Amino acid sequence: TPRSVLGQVVSGDRSSAETNQYVFDRHAVLPITNLIADTLTLQIAREFDPSIFVEFEEFVSADKEFELKQEIADLQGKVRSVDQVREDRGLDPVPWGEQPVATIGEQPYDPEGFMDLPDDNPDALGEDDDEEPEEEPRMRSRAFFAPENEWQRQIRREKKFVPAFLKAMRSVFRAQQQLVIAALEAQEEPRARQVDPSELFDPDAWGRLFEIRVEPVRQAAFKSTLLETLTGLGAEEAFVFTKAQQKMLDEQGAQLVKHANRTTRKRIAAQISEATAEGESIGQIAKRIESVFRLRIKQDSRTIARTEVLKASQSAQLEGFETSGVVEQKMWNDNRDPEVRDAHAFANGQIRALGDSFDLAGEAADAPGIGAGGSALSAGNAINCRCFLTPVLEG
Repeated sequence: TPRSVLGQVVSGDRSSAETNQYVFDRHAVLPITNLIADTLTLQIAREFDPSIFVEFEEFVSADKEFELKQEIADLQGKVRSVDQVREDRGLDPVPWGEQPVATIGEQPYDPEGFMDLPDDNPDALGEDDDEEPEEEPRMRSRAFFAPENEWQRQIRREKKFVPAFLKAMRSVFRAQQQLVIAALEAQEEPRARQVDPSELFDPDAWGRLFEIRVEPVRQAAFKSTLLETLTGLGAEEAFVFTKAQQKMLDEQGAQLVKHANRTTRKRIAAQISEATAEGESIGQIAKRIESVFRLRIKQDSRTIARTEVLKASQSAQLEGFETSGVVEQKMWNDNRDPEVRDAHAFANGQIRALGDSFDLAGEAADAPGIGAGGSALSAGNAINCRCFLTPVLEG
């Protein structure tokens, strides 16, 4: 274990102390609190109410360096205004808070200078008045969506939404476990051979768990990415969350419920089948089921969270490209990782019309994580994908 994780690195400056505290809390204390919370949930909470689960108050300090870099990038990229950043910090707005933040290349800074031009002088902006207003926004958008910049935004989305999605998925799996164990213990017969796996599942109740706990995170990731995309294209005024978009997200949620619940039921049924062969008791079956959910909570939920956040963000990208009215083509970008799938490396750099699909060496995809026509991609092309789209902007 690194000494920094154990809090054994001593330094007199404040930044090092804060970093040590963050590393110690995140990597040394948090895993223990998660273990305690899971144990209390599994061994005590369900004795009172199957819907109860135990969690600790958030105590890991924010990654201040990352938040500061995110603020700078958002301000310079015109994604957020000064007043929006101040609002996030709990500060009051200021008179100049809606003015764009200038860079060195934009000096002298005069955000409202064009308002001082005389109304009766149509040539006041110069001879190229008809061309410049069109060219400058397009150049800014190309810079905004440069692959290296979009990749950084992809990382920021993961850091922002994957933890929330992960927490929601774990809460669903814990609640499902409690429901299944309660249904198991209600069985009259004491042996595995009398247990019908189908009687332990309530598909309607499980679907409601996803709807209440998981889907709000998907919607938040979609809206945030959609606004960010439209802002980068200079079309933020076109932002609106439509019923069609909600329907698309509902379909993604339904796909998740179907596949996640099918996997859980399949694993539980396999454990009951093994227990039946061994003639095990209800208590022994309960331990087998707990092991199934332990894997779902500890490992599977993280994979699901990353995969579903990517799907939501890339859906938002496609919506933003179409809504903006300035994008006709899209390009596939892999994450430049040595472990990138061969099929995704094959797709890297492919350019398609917005309504056409990319070729993943035999499988069609509208975007990373999204199959042709919005269908589900195969697990081999969807799980843990970190590819992303960029718009093709001509001119």
